[in-house]
Amino acid sequence: MLDIRRVLAVFLQMLSSLQNVVDEAGDFTALEQGVCGTVRGTANELLQLLLEGMDRKLQEERDKTRWALIHRKARTLVTTVGEITIWRRYYRDKQTGERRFL
Repeated sequence: MLDIRRVLAVFLQMLSSLQNVVDEAGDFTALEQGVCGTVRGTANELLQLLLEGMDRKLQEERDKTRWALIHRKARTLVTTVGEITIWRRYYRDKQTGERRFL
């Protein structure tokens, strides 16, 4: 589940950053690099929001009679849009004692 306000804030920041790139670029190479960096940063933030939203959805939809939340753990992923750090929820199966991420 996405928080639309957070997504909107990311896009508004991207537009502001792109305007700064256009205003400050001295040549085509600077413009191209600025746009690429801005878009990559935006994709990074959106990917992080999506993954955290998926983890929240799994928490809400899990079988609460079976899976107990133990803790949250930070995990850093290397992606094509850069490193992202997300928080994953770790669970214990009340029936078998198995521990895992959902």
